[in-house]
Amino acid sequence: MCAALLLSACGGEDKGSGTSVPVPPDPVLTPVVGSVLFAPTPFAGSDGSDHLVYEVSLTNFMRTPVTITGVKTLDAGAAGTPELSGLDQTGVAGRLKPTGAPSVPPRPDVPEGYSEVLAPGQNGVLFLHLQFEGEAPKKLVHEISVRADGAPPQMRETTERIAEVEVNDAVVPVLGPPLIGEDYIAADACCDAVRHTRAILPLDGTPVVAQRYAVDWEQAGPDGKIFVGDAKDPASYRIYGDDVLAVADGTVVASRNICPSRYRGSSPRICRSPTPTATISSSTSATDSS
Repeated sequence: MCAALLLSACGGEDKGSGTSVPVPPDPVLTPVVGSVLFAPTPFAGSDGSDHLVYEVSLTNFMRTPVTITGVKTLDAGAAGTPELSGLDQTGVAGRLKPTGAPSVPPRPDVPEGYSEVLAPGQNGVLFLHLQFEGEAPKKLVHEISVRADGAPPQMRETTERIAEVEVNDAVVPVLGPPLIGEDYIAADACCDAVRHTRAILPLDGTPVVAQRYAVDWEQAGPDGKIFVGDAKDPASYRIYGDDVLAVADGTVVASRNICPSRYRGSSPRICRSPTPTATISSSTSATDSS
């Protein structure tokens, strides 16, 4: 009796209703596992297109290195799961950042610290940018092509569908320019800059990408240069001291200016305030615009 009940629950035709009960697919061994770190939110760019910028965490569960030879982003919410964008092996190499450091010699055609190879047990973060027109996809899934040269023959070339995620449908506010004037340059900005957009940090036990949409603003002079004099002196830069506009009229309710100014290209340092709060910026402020 028990065996009959178990077999009936596994799938097949329901004789009482005349309908078929779907049978779940067999599990598939995936050498690489992955998930999207944060659900992406669509936003409109000044280029007239819409964008999704997000990260996929990938981990090699093999005892041997694996090479990610391709990645396709698919629309999991549409019939037929159409492809939205794709990367070949070179494209993956320029967007996959292994944690710690790459396990293979660096390639000359990719940013420092990036590689399409994950060492045994190594994790990496794949930084993706999807550009589209019109309505955003509601759900994404990723098709990962993996080569594991040291694996058994049947596992050396695999294709996995992993890292499914629902796209955030939040409405993103549109902000005006933060500066008044002309000849401003939005440097290291969204959506493919190596610096801010991919500045992932381990904070409080979890990876954080707080600078995904950050911008380094500079101002060029008539000669096209952004500074005059000593490049290590912040006051040499034309933008130094310019007013920065708030999102809306409001009252400053808190401010902090405890760190010395840093020159462009220097490493940040953590400045600690009298209260147990840390910041790596020179100054911060909060405005109540309600």
